[in-house]
Amino acid sequence: MPYVQKRQGGSLGYSFAGERELIEKLRPAMVRHGITCRPTLMHMVSQGEYKTSNGKTMRFCCIVCTYMFSFGGESENVQVFGEAADTSDKALPKAMTLAQKYALRQFFLIETGDDPDVVAHHREDDNSDKFAKAARSIGEERRPEKLTRYEEVVKQRFTGSQLDDLLVLIDRQRSALPQSNKRGN
Repeated sequence: MPYVQKRQGGSLGYSFAGERELIEKLRPAMVRHGITCRPTLMHMVSQGEYKTSNGKTMRFCCIVCTYMFSFGGESENVQVFGEAADTSDKALPKAMTLAQKYALRQFFLIETGDDPDVVAHHREDDNSDKFAKAARSIGEERRPEKLTRYEEVVKQRFTGSQLDDLLVLIDRQRSALPQSNKRGN
């Protein structure tokens, strides 16, 4: 199967291989060889909601999905997790999209250009209070220049999934700003 290069996610601060890129590379070969993929089982592992600092409700969920790949009268199952959060009603669809993306990557052994095991990660002291405070501040911010400053600060103070989550929040907050604010007017 083809190599799918990860791309930089704008202001997210990390790179990723998106669902579109995977499907774009895989679909022609799947159609040519009669390979189909469909979800056969989805199970909610956890779900909940909380209020952001600006009063919005953030919904989150984690699911386990089993996808069946069928070809030539045979089939194979791949089981994956999908986890997502959203301020509207999109947490579950986002989790389903992530699960499908990873099922495709796992089944076809898609290389994306990095190896997370190359860098040793060390468990840090619990900084969930600092993380929550940063997320709250980002959620309340309405000035693009302050969001840029938050981006610089979180890159210095957080790592791993906390950094990823905060950078996504910054990007979402920027997207929610009126057009005149995005330009700094």
